[in-house]
Amino acid sequence: MDKTAAGADAVPLINVELGAETARLVNLDQIMTQSMGGLLPDLPAEQLEGIKSLLDLACGPGSWTLDVAHRLYPCQITGVDTSREMVQYARAMARVRGLDNADFLVMNLTQPLDFADETFDLVTGRLLSRALGQAYWPALLGESFRVMKPGGIMRLTECEIALSNSPALHYLQTLLTRALRQQCRTCSVDGRSMGMVHRLGKWLLDAGFEQLHQRPFVLDSSVYSSWHYRLVKEAEATFSLFKPILLSTEVIDEVLFENTLQQMLFEMLNEDFTCLTFGLTAWAVKPVYL
Repeated sequence: MDKTAAGADAVPLINVELGAETARLVNLDQIMTQSMGGLLPDLPAEQLEGIKSLLDLACGPGSWTLDVAHRLYPCQITGVDTSREMVQYARAMARVRGLDNADFLVMNLTQPLDFADETFDLVTGRLLSRALGQAYWPALLGESFRVMKPGGIMRLTECEIALSNSPALHYLQTLLTRALRQQCRTCSVDGRSMGMVHRLGKWLLDAGFEQLHQRPFVLDSSVYSSWHYRLVKEAEATFSLFKPILLSTEVIDEVLFENTLQQMLFEMLNEDFTCLTFGLTAWAVKPVYL
C-alpha cells in the first residue's frame, strides 16, 4: 500500500533503521517479559505442549520471538514485521543462537497475511499499537482468525501510559499521546491516554474469537525497582526517537524539548521517583465448530 494512500497511521512511527531503536526494542521486550511473569505466563503447560506453530505479529528485532522459539523447541516460530532491517537482525540472531525452528519474514500488516488458512496454533501481538493505526486492527484480527487453526489462540498485549510523580515525564507523555491521537494511532477519546487496553477484548470477540480471558500486569520503574535505571534509559531513548513527532505538533520547540527531557531525567533519577505502567494481555480461542 502506498504511504500516501494508507494514511499517517500506516507509516512507521520511528526510523527503524536506527540502531538505537533496535536496542530500545530489545531492552523493552526483556523488561516486559519479566513484568508479565514470563514469556507466555497466561497459558498452562498442557496448552503450550499442544502448540506446534506460532506467528508473532510486528516482531521487531525478534528478541521475544527467539526466546519463545528456545522455550517451545521444536515448535515452528514465525515472526513478521514491516521493517526489512528488523527482520534481517532477527534472522542473524536466530543463526547465532542456533534456533532452526525460527523464521522471520517481511510483511505489511495493513495487507492480507501471506499465509494459508489454518496454519498456526497461536498468533500473538505484543504492542501492535507501535506498528499499527487503529483503523487496521479489525482487518488484521480477521486475517489472524483466518490463518489460525480451529481451537487456536489469539493473544494480544498492550500498555497504557505511565503514571508517575514526574511533571516533565507527564508533560512529554501528554504531548506524545495527543500527537498519536491526531494520527489516529490510539483509541483515546481525549488524547490523554493510549486507550487501547480496554478495546482488546471487544476486538477479539468482534473478530469471531470466543472464551475471552484478560490478565493485567504492572511495570514498576520506580527508583526502588530492579530495572529502574534501564527504564530511565528507555524513557530517554523513546522520547529522543519520537522527537520529530513531538516537534511536529508545534506545541513544543527544540529548545523546550531538550530542557524538558533533561528535567525528566533529573526527576526520574530522584530518590523520591515513583512510576507504574499498567498493561493487559487478552486472549481468546477460534471456535472449533466452524
